[in-house]
Amino acid sequence: MARCRTEVAQSAVAVVSGTGPFESLHATCDDGAVSAWVVRSHTLSRTQRALREGSSWTPSTTVASGVEGLSVLASSLGPIAWRAPTAAIEGMDSEEWWAMRRPDARSPWQRGSLGFTRALQSRGILAAIEHERGAVSALASVVGEDDTEARLVRVAINVDGDAGSSSTQNQAVPERIASGDLRAYAQAARVALVERVEGQGPSATVRIEALAIEGSGVRSRGAHTISSATAIVTAQGAGTRDEAGFALASFTRARRGEAGCLPVGEGLCVLPGPLLFARVTAAGMRVTEVAREGLADSIAIEPDGRGYVLLYVAVESGRPVQSVARVALDGTLRERWPLRARGLPPIDRPVLVACGEEPWLVGEALVGEPDEDGGAQESGVIAVPLECVRE
Repeated sequence: MARCRTEVAQSAVAVVSGTGPFESLHATCDDGAVSAWVVRSHTLSRTQRALREGSSWTPSTTVASGVEGLSVLASSLGPIAWRAPTAAIEGMDSEEWWAMRRPDARSPWQRGSLGFTRALQSRGILAAIEHERGAVSALASVVGEDDTEARLVRVAINVDGDAGSSSTQNQAVPERIASGDLRAYAQAARVALVERVEGQGPSATVRIEALAIEGSGVRSRGAHTISSATAIVTAQGAGTRDEAGFALASFTRARRGEAGCLPVGEGLCVLPGPLLFARVTAAGMRVTEVAREGLADSIAIEPDGRGYVLLYVAVESGRPVQSVARVALDGTLRERWPLRARGLPPIDRPVLVACGEEPWLVGEALVGEPDEDGGAQESGVIAVPLECVRE
């Protein structure tokens, strides 16, 4: 408790590069320190703090610019992959993917890009896989001119350490290794989740399949069907080399005032489905229910490897409440509690990361007041041990 009082009293907030709202926030554990990676105004920056209570953040450093759609970042060395924001600009005739990695913490980033013709559009998330001979494999789902559904593809992006940056243009449409939209990836275990919507209208269902990336192909580890056409999957999976964990959920749209409706944005109200925990091993995928209703946010493996921690939005008296659930490897619920961040600034975009001997909560801290014109509050990054945001 003394440690938590120090954390709350200090509540150091890091200022990060870029302007405007955060587009995404990621966290990694690096040599006994928590690193926060923020994409803001298409700029990826990084800041770091020690685990010692009340530690301050290092100055923010810019890692890359022109970043869009970064959703998986499991290591401070990469590999990292993202889309360039140029695909949405009128007159641009290609979609461009970028990748980066570092051989070690002291080496500069190596980067490269790959361009596709406008006839191809990517779907879902983009994930990176370490590849031999100075390349990074990008895993993604794309739709070509003749495709009736998305194809999962894997393509090499050359990241030349000697030149610092390399580029390949007009790449042919890659071959299909599976079908569906890439929704999540666990880097340590090399396990991906793909989504396929089956049926139409009220009877539509979502099929989530786990695929182990093996060589140039994939091996199915099982599938689970969600009885809703709208699924939520934590894009950043967790786990070890031998297993992967994911948090899943679903919802249906509703009208404000409808019983059980949860307001999640301006004019948007949803009816959450069950919160699910999916564990994928060589034996297959096992899905268990953690809560009767909830919207999944983040997942991390316990530092001792004996379970997982899930961060989700629960429903409490018709209101959204950020909550935490701890589950054993077999999916058995160990404990569950609502976050109580008393003494801390409001926290948005919370993510979990296992660091040291415990999970940490990293989020966007809203500070100051909205400007006179009603603009957004200024924000920065905050990190606290998860145990410090409970009763």
